[in-house]
Amino acid sequence: MASQAAALVKEATDLVGLIGEVTEVRGTGAAAKALCPFHADRDTPSLSVSADKGVWHCFGCGLGGDALDFVQQSQAVGFRESLDILARRAGMDLGPSSVRRTRPQRLDRIRWQTSEFCHQLLRSDPSAARRGMHRSVARDLRTGRARPGL
Repeated sequence: MASQAAALVKEATDLVGLIGEVTEVRGTGAAAKALCPFHADRDTPSLSVSADKGVWHCFGCGLGGDALDFVQQSQAVGFRESLDILARRAGMDLGPSSVRRTRPQRLDRIRWQTSEFCHQLLRSDPSAARRGMHRSVARDLRTGRARPGL
């Protein structure tokens, strides 16, 4: 899925326009050049952009790649984030799998799964009723128990 989405996003991305959002691009097509934003270019552009091939390369610092690599380098993000950024930029919807959960969302999901696991342990424990824990109370309060040693 990710490789197919990446291919679609790269195809929909105007590489010269993308790089032009970060640094001034001179020329068009195979002759596009720019000052490299990843090192101290002074007067002579060392970043070459090949829109036809969908790649860029800096002859000064050696960095290069495709549109996804440029976003990863320029915005200090990973592959998934760069894919989402370029998809939004191109007006594409990659579906829910492209949405990265934030740390609080991931922690909430872990808490919910832990709570559910402990609740299921309590429901399957025959000694819970003997200790005065009624099923309806455990269900309503989402009460649970942990296994010994956890």
